[in-house]
Amino acid sequence: MLLIHMSEYVQHFDLGLYDVEQCICLPSVETQVNASHVHCLCVQFWSLVPVDHLLARLELDSSVIARRLVQLLFNSYMPIDKPLDVQLSRAVQLVKSNHAAARKFFLYAYLHMSVFPTSQFCVFCWSFLS
Repeated sequence: MLLIHMSEYVQHFDLGLYDVEQCICLPSVETQVNASHVHCLCVQFWSLVPVDHLLARLELDSSVIARRLVQLLFNSYMPIDKPLDVQLSRAVQLVKSNHAAARKFFLYAYLHMSVFPTSQFCVFCWSFLS
């Protein structure tokens, strides 16, 4: 019963993402991050708000909201549990889709990665480019 009400609520909260006021946009993003952690809802964040809208907000918003958006998008564009070639292809996809959002994404990605996976990814990119 609670899940039914929660899923109805989650379908309408995306309107707060488009608000210019940080005090309205931030709770909307935080709700979306929290909803993405509840696997039993069967609701993915990209079904609520299109990814290109999230990337546009990532590009334009303040650092507080950008960090939450990176938290939301991190496993999609930098999946630590996947092989390095998958990580690289997703990083390239992010750069191709929105260059400015990709810069901001990687600016805050360190918050979600430890040193070893980061160094592995950097060495892999370097070996791929050389």
